[in-house]
Amino acid sequence: KLTIELEKLENLKIVNKELENQLVNEKQKNEELVRKLQEDNVKLQQSDKEHTLKVLEEEKYILFKTLMNEFEEERKVMQDRLVDSERHLTSCIKDIMYLSRKNEELKQQLQQSLLWEPGLKPS
Repeated sequence: KLTIELEKLENLKIVNKELENQLVNEKQKNEELVRKLQEDNVKLQQSDKEHTLKVLEEEKYILFKTLMNEFEEERKVMQDRLVDSERHLTSCIKDIMYLSRKNEELKQQLQQSLLWEPGLKPS
């Protein structure tokens, strides 16, 4: 009976040693998993930073594009006003030239009329 108990004890020691080895292996696996998790966390944080930077760049581009579109719209309005003003100015110049010629013609007609009227002196 003692021999059986000794054999059981030996078996228990072997099992205990195997369990200790398994425990050591599991601890190593656990440490490796923790290290990998930390690495993944760092990568994720870096990825989040890169994503945030990308989003900020996209927002800056959208803002710039919006400003440029507004600038182009305003430039078009101003260009249309310029063309309209140039047209009016050209029309005014033509009117002035026409009226100046007509005025000169009327002056000449008045001068000739005064020459033919008895008693009137041309000015």
